[in-house]
Amino acid sequence: MPEWQEIDHVLVKGFIINVALSSNAEYLAAAHGLGVDIWHLNGGMLGVTWAPQVPRMVLTYQGGLVNVVTIGERSAQCEGFLLCGQAGRAVYAVFLDNDLLVVAMGSFVEIRRFTEDLNGRRWERVGSLPKPPVDYVDECQSIHMLAKDYFLVTYKGGIVV
Repeated sequence: MPEWQEIDHVLVKGFIINVALSSNAEYLAAAHGLGVDIWHLNGGMLGVTWAPQVPRMVLTYQGGLVNVVTIGERSAQCEGFLLCGQAGRAVYAVFLDNDLLVVAMGSFVEIRRFTEDLNGRRWERVGSLPKPPVDYVDECQSIHMLAKDYFLVTYKGGIVV
């Protein structure tokens, strides 16, 4: 018989009403008061950023997974996408506007727009920034929102664009 072993722990403030583990054991939800906290148990989360004017957040993970969660009055919707191949893993993401997202991947920076039509809800790629004109830039380190439609990208090695 296998022994139980704690691999991680989480802290919830307040009285917990219920706890549920997803069927694939990747997510843990804890209901408390009027809210629910959800954790991705396989770790690897790199960043969380809120949209400027709507209850929407972007979560980035190691391996290139990006989830965008829009919180409604009685429910939440999640649209995700996977960044892989040429660009590597997602490092960080920020909103330029409520429906416009910038995602850093390796040495590349991609811009995505939220679209909803007959084909469903999704974050479409609308463009990318060119790689900085420096040979030794290998990976984006972070993205920071400066003002509406302006953002700062930092790369390992001290390069800032």
